[in-house]
Amino acid sequence: MKFTILLTFLTIFFTSIQPAPAQSSKTASPKESLEFGRKLMKQERWEEARQQFAKINKGKHGADRLLKAEANFSYGLCLEKSGKTNDAIKVYNAVIAVYGPYVTWSSQALERGFNLAYQVKEPEKKINAYRYLRKILYMFQNYQEADDASGSLSRIRKRRIEVAKELGLTSEQQRNIDIKLGIIDE
Repeated sequence: MKFTILLTFLTIFFTSIQPAPAQSSKTASPKESLEFGRKLMKQERWEEARQQFAKINKGKHGADRLLKAEANFSYGLCLEKSGKTNDAIKVYNAVIAVYGPYVTWSSQALERGFNLAYQVKEPEKKINAYRYLRKILYMFQNYQEADDASGSLSRIRKRRIEVAKELGLTSEQQRNIDIKLGIIDE
């Protein structure tokens, strides 16, 4: 009797368990990877989110450039949040170089990358960060703040003026920086 009850229980138990679905051979689309990465970021699961964003560039799919711009910026943000500051700066610089016309993403990359680079203590490195900021803002001079949904472009333009004051750069020194950068002629 006990054996029959046990056998009945085990039969019911094991027949009620559904096997795990087989792993689909279909890979996630770029949009699905981006959306999943966003969700992981909200949960502060930086490494997993970064992997989702990496899939977008590694895949042989036709992800549009705007989607790739966001994915690359988000990849850099995941690195930053993981404490990998130097790697994050490199990714932000790549976003600026490759996806510059996508103002929302390139201006955020500039703002975050500059703020990370400017945290150094050495005055010369701070000035180098300022030079870089000045150079990129010159390249962005025709971008309209209205095209930047994030507001980063407006903030970073104001930040450049603040940084020049923090560094104690005179108008002559700022002019010399612009000349060295090729922004203005002598």
